[in-house]
Amino acid sequence: MNNLKKKNNSISTSKTKLTNSTNYNNSTNSNNYNKSENNFRCIGPCYSPKTTYYHPLYFNVIYDPDDYTCPIRRTIKEGKEILNDYCDPKQVTYDPKTFDIFEDIVQIANTPKLFLEQIYKIDDLQDCIKYLNDNFDNIPVYSQKRMINAIVETWGKNINFPLDIVSHKIKFILHKIYQIDLTTDKISKKIINIINKQNYNDIFIYFMKYTK
Repeated sequence: MNNLKKKNNSISTSKTKLTNSTNYNNSTNSNNYNKSENNFRCIGPCYSPKTTYYHPLYFNVIYDPDDYTCPIRRTIKEGKEILNDYCDPKQVTYDPKTFDIFEDIVQIANTPKLFLEQIYKIDDLQDCIKYLNDNFDNIPVYSQKRMINAIVETWGKNINFPLDIVSHKIKFILHKIYQIDLTTDKISKKIINIINKQNYNDIFIYFMKYTK
């Protein structure tokens, strides 16, 4: 990934103003967030300066020491990858029941597996199943969504993948975030179909056709 110019040795991208950039699939299926200064749809909350957070789709660590930013879908400008943009400070919220804001000092997890290992101490499928049963319901719903994406990408093709448990968790997330109500059986069949696809960074986009 081509990082943008770093400020003060920050651990991830900061931004330049986005003008005439090439936008790759920068729409979103959820209108839970406002648009950024440059009219990109934010796909996460607006974070204060000096806040470290993970991109909700690609797991990149984002940190800006000076500006309010929100994550956006991957955009290319002058050959560089842009994952966040300026946002209105009035949009900042720290509701722990909705958003997950990581500590200021975090390890860089650039794959879903490392994300699970470093943030949640989930090292293998057995740890994953235990976490889903014991702790999953206690974390914010957007953290749940991020974790499910990572779990499916990491172990989706494993013969012991906990399809039934994951389907129940997705059922709750779909209802809570998107007001989509599906049976776990229908969700399970959809997951199997998704796992057979080449690219599924965000499995929830495949459920958007069920929005009301």
